[in-house]
Amino acid sequence: MVRFDDAAPPRGKSRVVFSRASQQDRDANDPFILCAVCRRRITTRDMAVARSGAHRHVFCNPAGMVFRIGLYRHAPGCLTLEPPSAEFTWFPGHAWRVACCRGCGTHLGWHFAADSAEAFFGIILDRVIEEPDFGS
Repeated sequence: MVRFDDAAPPRGKSRVVFSRASQQDRDANDPFILCAVCRRRITTRDMAVARSGAHRHVFCNPAGMVFRIGLYRHAPGCLTLEPPSAEFTWFPGHAWRVACCRGCGTHLGWHFAADSAEAFFGIILDRVIEEPDFGS
């Protein structure tokens, strides 16, 4: 189980706790997905979901920037900002909010939510890394 820890750490920063049970139960081949800048745990590979038949998508925003994203059911290492917007959404019927790393504030992607469907995160794949497997 991945959960938030509501206890405020020093200097008012939020923190995310990946419970001991989740660490013990997760498959050894299922590393954490980390922020590439500060190495904070963002989500796990088993949180991956698909929309329109795919986990990975490539989109272009109105400014012409291209993003390669992966979709995840939960990303407790992200903090969502701004009010939701349906403007220029990549997923029809879903409003989006900017999602940043809770550790360093790096923009990691977006949170997509809809009244009629499950919410999910679109994480920019170039801004995260998989936890190295030191045991192999």
